[in-house]
Order: sequence, then structure tokens, then C-alpha cells
Amino acid sequence: DLKPETSNTFELGFDSSYKKILNLTAVYFNRVEDEAIIFNSLNAAPWGVYGNSTETVNVRGVEAALSIKPIDKINLNVGYTYTDKSVDVDYIPTHKLVANLDFYPTENSFVSLTYKNVGDRFARYYDNSTFSTVETTLQKYNLLDFNTNYKLLEGTVTLLGSVTNVLNENYEDVLGFSTRGRNYKIGVRFQF
Repeated sequence: DLKPETSNTFELGFDSSYKKILNLTAVYFNRVEDEAIIFNSLNAAPWGVYGNSTETVNVRGVEAALSIKPIDKINLNVGYTYTDKSVDVDYIPTHKLVANLDFYPTENSFVSLTYKNVGDRFARYYDNSTFSTVETTLQKYNLLDFNTNYKLLEGTVTLLGSVTNVLNENYEDVLGFSTRGRNYKIGVRFQF
């Protein structure tokens, strides 16, 4: 009995750059959704069903991105999104920030740091022990990831290394699904 979702979206933005050193983009968005498909566990115990939202969802916000490349060996990218919703039916946070620093110390090497800050998010789930729907807030979290690689033998062999979740943050991205703690990876890639 699902009806198709419908939405109307309006976006207005700009893109500006200075030589090859600086680039700035910003977009204002406004979206109106009707008949949004959501998981409904409120009136469909004990398991819940997918259904159409009875509320119109208004989503508006701003997305901005800044890229700075002061020299050929360094590139900094920062992106921020502010989202304001009339109804919380998804995991989209109000605030989200992602920053990435890429560094090329030599022609054959690459080092990258990525920082992500995700704000609080609304979540709803069905609790099998109490036979009721629980509404909660997923807490904000910060992640820091490190990646590096080095090319050998004219680029045919690449040594790789990374540490994800460097700060060993304990967080939930989606309610009920565990996430990895600090994780180390090393590898070798051969290209023939």
C-alpha cells in the first residue's frame, strides 16, 4: 500500500575561485517531501512496517565547501552542512563538518588526514522487551583517519598504510549497528 514519495527542491548557490589557490562553493537548499517512505513501528507492533509519512517534511539548509592549495604539495578541503528539518524521520544531523588535509612530501608519497564531526541525530526503534517504540538521540561523534602510501619501482608497487578512528571514538552511526574502534591496515598493491 505504499505511495511513491514526491518532492520539490529549490537550490541556489555560487562557486568562486582565486587562481588555483582557493575555491569556495556554497549552496542553499530547500526541499519539501510528501508521502516520505518511513519505517513505522508506532502503530504496527510487534515488528513494524514500512509506510508513508502523514506529515509533509520540510528540509532546508546550507552546504559550503572550501578548498585551499597554497603550494602544489598541500591541499586542504573543508566542507560543512547545516540541515534544518520540520520532522525528524532520518539520520541526517543538523551539523556535519568534514576536513581533509592531503600532503605530497615527495613525488612518490602521499599522506592524508581526515577529520569528521557529525552532530546529534534522531532515531526511533521498536524495543522487543517492552513492546513499545523508543525515541532517542544518537550522540555526536568525531573521527580522525590517517592514510599514507609510497610508490616504488616507477609506480608498479605501492606500499599502503592507514589508521582509521585514530582517537578510538566509541560511536553509533546508525542505531543498533556497531562501528569499528581504532583500526590499522597495511598493504602492498602491484600494478603490471
